[in-house]
Amino acid sequence: MIRFACEKDIPDILELLEQILHIHYVGRPDLFKGEGGKFNDQELAQIMANPKTPIFVYEENGKVLGHCFCDVKITSEQNNLKGQKVLFIHDLCVHENCRGRRIGQQLFERAKSFAKEQGLDRIELNVWEFNSRAKDFYQKMGMHPQRTILEQKLD
Repeated sequence: MIRFACEKDIPDILELLEQILHIHYVGRPDLFKGEGGKFNDQELAQIMANPKTPIFVYEENGKVLGHCFCDVKITSEQNNLKGQKVLFIHDLCVHENCRGRRIGQQLFERAKSFAKEQGLDRIELNVWEFNSRAKDFYQKMGMHPQRTILEQKLD
């Protein structure tokens, strides 16, 4: 079942965020810490209470097995840019023991239907180059690169 997150989901969401952190730490230890939280309980509760930052969760037998953190971004026309109505996905994670069961696809499709319900124009997200599984997943969901950020490490 996919639904909006609520405060009782916070422990499960924190566990999923730790799994995301581990993937990022392994892929880019120069950027990510090996431990620590992205949010605390209070911050998650505030995010959940904001209608512009919905979190969708996939729940099965009382346990959250996946989440999708979103952010509705509406901007006005500026200089050479048109106004934007975007659903930005910050995190989409499926519990490491449940991957391959189409939970991520269902979460993505729920975010997509939410974006359409809200009259938004598109979905955007960032994905790290090292995370080929995530890149493959998002391409299967019909996403394609919009822009590329390049880097050069300095010794």
